[in-house]
Amino acid sequence: MNLALRPSTRAPSARARSTESRRGSLPRVALLGAVTGLRSQVSLALLARAARAGRVAAAGSGPRLLDSRPAAPLLLLSMAGEFVGDKLPMTSSRLDRGPLGSRLVLGALAGAVLRRSAGASMAPGVLLGALGAGAGAWAGYHARAWAGRSTGLADPVLGAAEDLVALGLASYALRDDA
Repeated sequence: MNLALRPSTRAPSARARSTESRRGSLPRVALLGAVTGLRSQVSLALLARAARAGRVAAAGSGPRLLDSRPAAPLLLLSMAGEFVGDKLPMTSSRLDRGPLGSRLVLGALAGAVLRRSAGASMAPGVLLGALGAGAGAWAGYHARAWAGRSTGLADPVLGAAEDLVALGLASYALRDDA
């Protein structure tokens, strides 16, 4: 399945090409992967939102999933569900095999989409997205555990702070002028 975003019918301006190139840079791809390690649904939800707003576009043909009408609301709903589910005591660790595997796949997907949106090779995006997701999952888990031990704050409070960090980092990775 091709997850390309809808191409523009006009030739992009030099400024737009430069913006797309920066947005698809390898550090931004790695950052978006790390966000996926923190919160698995954030990267694709914000990519879909950017696609619907016309801020992320890619050449390609085939099914357009992320910029379809229902994609952004459904992915945002999924993201909100993850924000709630993360705070529940029965939620498994992000480092368990299933959750970690999902984060790696979603990080790779986000990296590929971001690179494709910049007209660049998707292979580095897949690799860096997955590596970033693994690093983000590991770092997020250990940072949250350390913060809990150091501050005595309740885990749901730390989880809410982590939600905000993930949203801020993803927004930065997808912004036009960073």
